[in-house]
Amino acid sequence: MIEEIKKIITENKKNLFRSDFFENDLKVSKFFHGRPETNKKIIFYVSVFDKPLCIFKMTRINMYNDIIDREVAGLSAFPNISPKLFFHGQLGGLNYMCEEVASGVPVGKSQEVDYLVKVLEWHKNLTRVRQVKIDEIIKLFSNVSFDNDKEFGIVLTELLKRKEESLWLSLGHGDMTYKNIMVRIDKQITIIDWENFGLRPIYGIDIIHYLSRMIYTGDFEHDVPSALSHFTKDVEKYENKLGLGFTQREVEDLFLLDWFFEVLQKNNIKKYNEVIPLMQKIWSL
Repeated sequence: MIEEIKKIITENKKNLFRSDFFENDLKVSKFFHGRPETNKKIIFYVSVFDKPLCIFKMTRINMYNDIIDREVAGLSAFPNISPKLFFHGQLGGLNYMCEEVASGVPVGKSQEVDYLVKVLEWHKNLTRVRQVKIDEIIKLFSNVSFDNDKEFGIVLTELLKRKEESLWLSLGHGDMTYKNIMVRIDKQITIIDWENFGLRPIYGIDIIHYLSRMIYTGDFEHDVPSALSHFTKDVEKYENKLGLGFTQREVEDLFLLDWFFEVLQKNNIKKYNEVIPLMQKIWSL
């Protein structure tokens, strides 16, 4: 596999930032994305002459080829704030992509509040396409059963109370957390790991998802009303300070919907072919 990757990169070197190398000059290092027992893709760090050249990503099995498709689409949709996409293709039935090694340093947990401002700047420029009712989104998943997941039922019950309320469709990142942000030398951010692009295409959900990782609600795992109250109370201080641009009701709707999506994706290891295609249909509502 390593030798095949070297060959592919050499054949496509005209698309990279540098091309003054031969196949034997490349060094390819493999590491897993996420937990090895559940990861859906493998990431390879590629260097030449001890300098970073590119990141090469490939799915582990063809059932997960759509992950690469979404990453390619995300990088293409937001080229000004994401690593440059060099090329993509397929090897042995497995989708792959090659992208720029993002320059800068990762944002740490202690810095996530500081970089919320940068995330907001990016998010406020996203295009709102059309409104959909929460009920339309929920109905997409009406035939998916998670009988043993109490959390799914509790969150769904709360969402159904708001089924006539509307939210805006908008393409964003889909998993906006500090872990997916790099800070460049000019203090601007680069957003990485776009594999959830198009799965949560709701305006505002990236911001709420980011905030939900800052505001701890773990003590209210099966008490949705208390979690909602705690979250919206904390969000209010960021609204007052930064101007998030959401009403309290919108914050509540987005928080519950993001929680709903989290439960869906938590279960997608066993029901990937059911859950992910339905999440992709949200954009077409």
